[in-house]
Amino acid sequence: MQFPSYSGTVNTICLLTYITIYGIHDLVGIRKRTITNRQRLSPLTRIIYGIQVFISLTYVADCIVVILKASKSKDWDPNYVIFYDIGTFTAWVLNLSLMIYRGKKLGRWGFVNYCFQFLSLYFESVIFHYWITRFRSNKPGTAFSFYDQILLCIIITRYIYLIIVSFALFIHAFLKNNLCKEFYNVYFSF
Repeated sequence: MQFPSYSGTVNTICLLTYITIYGIHDLVGIRKRTITNRQRLSPLTRIIYGIQVFISLTYVADCIVVILKASKSKDWDPNYVIFYDIGTFTAWVLNLSLMIYRGKKLGRWGFVNYCFQFLSLYFESVIFHYWITRFRSNKPGTAFSFYDQILLCIIITRYIYLIIVSFALFIHAFLKNNLCKEFYNVYFSF
């Protein structure tokens, strides 16, 4: 079972670029705003943080399974999969760090964080579709090894939790009524 190296690499580069550029832009903007030290987190916020940590850890689990698979197989090169997992894990950690920082300083998350989440859902949908298509394929040479089955389980689990956290963020965005104002401040105030 081969991993979609092109789409995985492009997804990782897009997520890292997005969160780096707009995250830095957002951090610079935070310095200009009034700071409210919000101490208590809502239950929905705690659930979102917990699921995002879990999703981040699934990329670490991917790396472990890929390394184990590569140690058993001499003809398989896992470099692009490791790049995808480490790069995407890094992007998730950066986004989660920005969310926590914004939550403490401003009492709300920014449009950058919500967009990152939905971009991540879109990119992970591409990977998920690839794996499901390959799994359902009856072509010769597409046999799933034990490690491929574990990777598929991790990807399905991650995708389900990604959908759950996306809905939770969607609800959270509408509970906080300043999202449209935040969008304008981030992208149109130069």
